[in-house]
Amino acid sequence: MVLSSTLTDIGFVDAAVVALLGYAVVFFGLILLMIVVIGMGKISRLVVKKLSGFEMNILATDPYVKQADVEGLGITMATPEELYAKSDFVIVHTSLFPSTFHLVGAEQFKAMKNTAFIINAARGAVIDEAAMIEALKSGEIAGAGLDVFEQEPPADDNPLFSMENVIVSPHNAALSNGALRAMAMDSAQGITEYLTGKPVTYPVNKEVLK
Repeated sequence: MVLSSTLTDIGFVDAAVVALLGYAVVFFGLILLMIVVIGMGKISRLVVKKLSGFEMNILATDPYVKQADVEGLGITMATPEELYAKSDFVIVHTSLFPSTFHLVGAEQFKAMKNTAFIINAARGAVIDEAAMIEALKSGEIAGAGLDVFEQEPPADDNPLFSMENVIVSPHNAALSNGALRAMAMDSAQGITEYLTGKPVTYPVNKEVLK
């Protein structure tokens, strides 16, 4: 959703229609764009699956994932140094660890094309937010789609909120009716499994079950 909203500049399109400015708004198509995915865990693989119908070129980097691990997904694994200059979109989907803190910063933004976009739906501090703001202001990158922030909740005067080349969302993809029902069912399933002596399917703290 964030990617498609960024591509179509949905905020501007909405405002243009409301202001009766018409529909002559030019935006990017998805086909043949180069997408770079940072981190290749479960969520990244679901994202890649959803993107597969758009004929996009997908590169990915993850120190724990080899090319053989993603065969059949239409992904080419590469080193971080290879990725940024080729990207039209960089999508961040990695957990936050000391090793991934500010993983994307000034150096990476400088390497990106000035037509490229950054999307973060993972954890805010994986991106150096100050460096991203400078890159957005200077035109070093074209825009950003952000579902998370380095400081949460973000400050009311966060510059990102007033930038026309930034789309933000509140990290609430799990608040759909279906997702809420699934979470409740999974929780109930876990309680039932534990009380009946069966292996718990989704344990958070496996060590207490031993």
